[in-house]
Amino acid sequence: MSTFSFVAGTKFMINEDKYVVRKETNGAIELENLNYNKIEVWGKNELLEKWSNDELVFRNEDWSNNEKIFDDFSMLDFESKNEANRRYEILKPVLDGEILPSEIKYYLSSLEPKVGKSAFYEWKSRWDKYGSIRALVKYKAGPKGYNTKEEVVKIIEKIVEDFQYDGPKYTDEYLFSEFILRIDELNEQRDEDKKIKKISRSTFYRRKREIEDQLRKEEIRLGKVETDLRRNGSRKEVVVTRPLQRVEIDWTPVDVFLFNPATLTSQKPWLVYAIDKLSGHPLGFYVTFDDVDAAAVKQCILHAIMPKTYIKTLYPLVENEWVAYGKPVEVVFDNSKVNESFDVKDACQQLGIDIQFCKVGAGYQKGTIERGFRTLNTKWIHTLEGTTFSNIFERGLYDSEGKACITMQTFIYMAHIVMTDIVANTYDKGRGGKPRDLWNRGMADYPILTLPIPQSKKELKLIFMSGIAYRRAKNKGVVIENEYYNSKDLMELRNNLINEAKDESKMEDVRVRFDKADMRSVYVYDKFKKRYIEAKNTGFERKKINAELPVHYSQLQLDSSIKTREQKKDDVTNLARTMRKVKGLAEQDKKKYRKQKRQKQQEQKTGIQKSSSYEGISSMGITELQLESPSDADTIIVHVEEQQNVKKSKKASNKGRKSDETKEKNPIIVDMSYDIDLDSLPDYGVRFKK
Repeated sequence: MSTFSFVAGTKFMINEDKYVVRKETNGAIELENLNYNKIEVWGKNELLEKWSNDELVFRNEDWSNNEKIFDDFSMLDFESKNEANRRYEILKPVLDGEILPSEIKYYLSSLEPKVGKSAFYEWKSRWDKYGSIRALVKYKAGPKGYNTKEEVVKIIEKIVEDFQYDGPKYTDEYLFSEFILRIDELNEQRDEDKKIKKISRSTFYRRKREIEDQLRKEEIRLGKVETDLRRNGSRKEVVVTRPLQRVEIDWTPVDVFLFNPATLTSQKPWLVYAIDKLSGHPLGFYVTFDDVDAAAVKQCILHAIMPKTYIKTLYPLVENEWVAYGKPVEVVFDNSKVNESFDVKDACQQLGIDIQFCKVGAGYQKGTIERGFRTLNTKWIHTLEGTTFSNIFERGLYDSEGKACITMQTFIYMAHIVMTDIVANTYDKGRGGKPRDLWNRGMADYPILTLPIPQSKKELKLIFMSGIAYRRAKNKGVVIENEYYNSKDLMELRNNLINEAKDESKMEDVRVRFDKADMRSVYVYDKFKKRYIEAKNTGFERKKINAELPVHYSQLQLDSSIKTREQKKDDVTNLARTMRKVKGLAEQDKKKYRKQKRQKQQEQKTGIQKSSSYEGISSMGITELQLESPSDADTIIVHVEEQQNVKKSKKASNKGRKSDETKEKNPIIVDMSYDIDLDSLPDYGVRFKK
C-alpha cells in the first residue's frame, strides 16, 4: 500500500477539489488549488483532521485512486497470496537497494525458477505505482480448485514423504520419473477403463511444491537452531537511527481490576501496547476484557498508525498533543501464536511492514516495551483503586477486587493522559531527552516521515479493523450487537443477492468489517462490485448514543447485554397463560357452532324455520342484537324480546303476551333514508352513544 507525506509534489483531493503541495514553511503547508488556480496555506493539523474525517484522499501521480482496484487480500485463496508473496520476495532486494539496477540482470539469472526480465519490471512498475502487495496478485486467477484426481494426489504425497524429508536431496526430475513409474506399475494390474491418467510434468511440480513442508525440510537437514537462525536472523545488537524504524509491540494483563458493565463484575483487562524504539514515545494501545488475539493486535497497530487528532475533542483533560504516529518499517513481536497468525501477517504485508520475531525467553530483544510496561505500572496503574500490585506480597490484605470501581471508558481516558502527559513528556536519562522532543527531532531529520500514512483512512481501516462477521442482509440492514446498519448501496446488494439465489430464504450471508474503536459505521463486502460499501447506524438516536463521537464496541455490547438481561427477567409463562385463555374462548365458540349446526340440520329436516338473530359483544363492551337484514336496503327490521316481570299479576302477564304477539305481527320499521332524531326512538334497553 502506498504511503504519502506532505512534501512538494504530493497530490490529494479534499472533497472535489484537487491540490498539489508546493512547500512546507514553519509547519504551514502551501498548496496549489488546481480547481480555482490559486495558492492556499493550510496547517498540517487541519489537513490531518480532514484525512481522519475521510474528506482528504491522497492520489497517485496520475490522479488515480487505487482504493477499489484490488480485492481484500485476506479473502484471496492460498495460491494467489503465495504467488504475491513470492513476487514480493523477489522484488524486495531491489526495493531495499541491496541489488543495484546494473546487477538486476545477473540477479534474475541466479533465481530458481527463472524470472523473466519483462515480468520482473512489470511487477516493479505495479509496486512503484501502488506500493501494495495486492498489486502483485495475478490479474486473472486460474480456475478455482484442481482437476487432479485424488488418487494421483495421494501418490504425489507418498513420494514427497518418502524422498523429501530423509536427508538426501533428490531432483524434481527424479521425483517425476518415480511418479510415472509408480503409475505404470499400478496400471499394469488394472482394466483399461480403470487405469490412472498421467499428469504433465509442470502439474506434478506445482502440486509437489504445494504439498511439501519447507520448514520441515530445513529442520531435518540443518537442525532446529540453524533453521530458526535462518528464519529469524541474529539480532544481538539493535541500532536504530530514525523514528518508526523499529516498533515493539507486546501485551500483558493489567495489574488492576476494572468494573465490567457488560457482566456487572470486576475483571482484569489486557493492554496491547506499541512503543517507538528510537524515541521511547508511545505509538498506540488497545484495551480489552477478552483474551488477546490477532484482532486485538491489529487494533493496536491501527491505533499506532492513525494520527491522534481526536485528543482535544474526546479527552479535554489531556494537556499535550500526541505527536507520534505513522507506518512502522519493522514491527517486533515475541513468538506468540497470535503474532504468527496469518491474519496479522496479511495485514502487515499489505502495508509493507516487516515482521520480526524474538526468540523464546529473549525479553532483552524487546526491552523498550518491557520497560514501558514497568513505567505504566509504577507511575499509574499501581496507584489506582482496585490495583493488584506486582505480586501478592505487595498486595497483602488489600481487597483489589472489592475496591474495583473504574470502568473501561475511564481507564482508556486515563491511558491517554498518562501516555501523552507523563510518558511522552518525562526526561529519559538513557536516551538523553524527552520522548516527545526526540520524536520531533527525528522527524525533522527525516522529513519524508512527517506523514507516512495510507492513501485514505478507509483503506487503512479495512486492512486493520478487527471486527469481522457474516450476517444476513435484511430489509433493515445488517445487525451487529443488536444495532442495524443500512445504506442505499447495501439494499442494492441485497436485491442482487436475492435475484441470484431466486429465493430470499436461500440468500447467502455477507461479509461485514467493523472497527471496534468506532462503531458508527460498518463496511459490507459487495461481491458483485468487488469492493466494500459503507453502511451507517440507524438506531443510535433512539438508544440515546452520541454519534458525534466514536462509539466503542463495548458500548454496544453493554446495550445488547442489558436488553438480554431484561428479556430473561420477563415472565416466560405469560405467553402460555394467555394462549390458554384464547384457546378456551375458541373452544366455547366451537361448541356453540356445533350446536347451531345440529339445530340447523334438525330444522331443515322438520321444515321449521327460526329467527337468524344472534347475540354478540360489541366493541364498546355492551350486549347488542345482530339485526336481520330486510329486503329493502334502506330499512332495518328490529326484533325485540321483552323481559317478563315474575312479580306481575297473571292478568298483567297475559296482557304483556298479547302485546308481544301484536308486535310480532307488526314489526317496527325504521326508515334510514332520512335523518332521525335518536331521542325520539323508543327505548329497547339499548343506549346509543352520542
